[in-house]
Amino acid sequence: MCVVCGGNDLLLPGFSPAVLETELDLLFSALSGPGTTLFTYGLADVARAVPALRGGPLDAGVAVLNEVTRTAAARHGALVVEMHGHPATGHRDLYSADLIHFSARGHAVAAAVTLRTLSARVRGAGRPA
Repeated sequence: MCVVCGGNDLLLPGFSPAVLETELDLLFSALSGPGTTLFTYGLADVARAVPALRGGPLDAGVAVLNEVTRTAAARHGALVVEMHGHPATGHRDLYSADLIHFSARGHAVAAAVTLRTLSARVRGAGRPA
């Protein structure tokens, strides 16, 4: 089960990390359970690809959103597919024209990272504790 949310909230006035955390806890709690692998994403760092965004509110907001997401995910045993530090996030062609969503190439990179993250969980599940 995958949850991707919060990114568009960064663009709205009044973005609240506390409200986001509460909402993520509700979502993760409702979707996690025995036999379920819940995963979410650490958003990519578009400011690496678009220098004009560095140090701005979106740049800072993505860092806050990712930290809130990681914290909530940890409480619910959800995997976080980390896109923020991925080397390809510095390439402008990873993003669509709106600089919010991935391009086709961006989706392909995210899919590859998702598969690596999920396969690491599967490999880890077969090992003795």
